[in-house]
Amino acid sequence: MSSELSEFLQFFSPNSLHHREPKSRRNPWVFWRESEGCENNSSSADLSTLLMLDSLIHDKIRYALSNIRLSWGYFAQLWAPVKLGGRWVLSISGQPFAVDHPRHEFAKYRLYSVRYKFNIDLDKTYRSG
Repeated sequence: MSSELSEFLQFFSPNSLHHREPKSRRNPWVFWRESEGCENNSSSADLSTLLMLDSLIHDKIRYALSNIRLSWGYFAQLWAPVKLGGRWVLSISGQPFAVDHPRHEFAKYRLYSVRYKFNIDLDKTYRSG
């Protein structure tokens, strides 16, 4: 493992990131956590079915990200709806992301972005009065 990649991954410690190296110079590095999607806890559906579906979706997202063509300075992350504390929010936490090169700036931006959640719970957002 290159020292540059090691330094990039250390930004995310103690959580470990998995990664897929680019297929060519024009494809991105793709990163993800083993526990992707765990924020989306639902009591109404069968948990094992949800986890299997979540895993399949993340596999497809990683495949799509690893096959896109890049220009220099590329960073891609997905905002997904998750249920957190009984309300729906958009979050990048637990979602795969892709970069053209594992640089410090991208690690810092990712860690900064993970702190934000956007309320999309219609019952609470659009309630009048």
